[in-house]
Amino acid sequence: MSATRDPASIVDPPACYACSVRRSLRDVSPIAPDYEIRSFECPKCGTLLRLVAKCETCSSDAAG
Repeated sequence: MSATRDPASIVDPPACYACSVRRSLRDVSPIAPDYEIRSFECPKCGTLLRLVAKCETCSSDAAG
C-alpha cells in the first residue's frame, strides 16, 4: 500500500457490481491534503473500483 493507513480501518468494502462478491482493499494513495484514493479489487472477476475519500487521519503534507 502506498499510504501508512491500516487496511482494517476501512470498514465494509463495497461489493462488486458484476459478481456481488465483497471486494478487497488493494491500495490507498493520498491525492490532496485530507483526501485519498482507495482501490478495491474483486477477488472473483478482478474488476477494480477506485473511490475518492476524505481522510480524517491523513496528514496535510502527505500528498505531493
